[in-house]
Amino acid sequence: MNSQSAVAHKFLFNQIRRIVFEDTGKDIQYHHLHSPNLSSHQGICHWGIDQDRGQAKGLGMHLQQIAQEELPHSTLDLHEPWKRLVDLTDYEHVHRLVSEAVKTDMRSLMCIEHPDWEGTLQRIRQEGKAAGNQWLDDKINSGFALEAMCQAKSKIPLDIWCTSSPSTNLSEALHADVNREGIQCLLVGAICRGHHYDLMHLKAQQVHSTMGILSCNNPTNYMLRESRSLQRLSCSQSGILDKVDAAIEKQNQQLRNRHEQYRRAHRASLESPNDCNLQQKAQKAQAAFETQKEKSHQLEQKCAGSAIQDATLTLPESATFSTAKLLKTNAAEALAPELFL
Repeated sequence: MNSQSAVAHKFLFNQIRRIVFEDTGKDIQYHHLHSPNLSSHQGICHWGIDQDRGQAKGLGMHLQQIAQEELPHSTLDLHEPWKRLVDLTDYEHVHRLVSEAVKTDMRSLMCIEHPDWEGTLQRIRQEGKAAGNQWLDDKINSGFALEAMCQAKSKIPLDIWCTSSPSTNLSEALHADVNREGIQCLLVGAICRGHHYDLMHLKAQQVHSTMGILSCNNPTNYMLRESRSLQRLSCSQSGILDKVDAAIEKQNQQLRNRHEQYRRAHRASLESPNDCNLQQKAQKAQAAFETQKEKSHQLEQKCAGSAIQDATLTLPESATFSTAKLLKTNAAEALAPELFL
């Protein structure tokens, strides 16, 4: 395939189902569509696809078409009996019907040593209901899945467990390399090119093991990939914090300006207590400062963090409003004015 769209994947799944029917005389069946109940394992119960919206939506559109064209419109969903299969959307066909708490418990099983293994399995069964039980039964019946998730349950040495890659990225990269060798080739030509690629890759490994010469300029290993990933994450977070700092500095300057305006108006009103205009200006300046102070409170809630306090603003003792301690910020900390009476 040279397209990653949902329509292209729907066409692919339709063609696969058609070819299977032509070869076997039977249609491919899916568990949630063709199984009479949840306890029955009729049809495909599990898919393994890339985390790609085109593939997921394409599969959902394929299942949606089957439900609308081949099944009676009165057929109810096994997982959500109050819904009809014909009414499910493309994404609802591929939903994982467990809560976020259960998903968190499932993910926590991938560890070196779990603090409460049996308790977590029990929570998945109780809170995950039918979907959680099916997921857990599938892992147990496989005979290896749970052991592959937790090092303490497996027979893999700890040092090997820690140094091995936790993802299939390496396998995906190798698959992509082989796939590029066979693009736009006939079947025999693609096989020959694949054989040639294997020989070249084997020779590159032998040269590296005997002479220490790498097949590329930069070594590609798990530590290097993780280091680059952390650098990208750090740059992204720094950009976000820079924007927050800019907003904080702007708010700080505006608060200082409002404070200075009120301080001057308040002093002028004390010097001329009978001047109504000065009294009104002082009241307006106080209201403007209070409004700006409220905005500082809102920014404090939005940009929570610690900072260094610097009590640079003081108001006359006769002032009727609260003063503020402006908090200095740095590149990694959020600023928030701390107000007191």
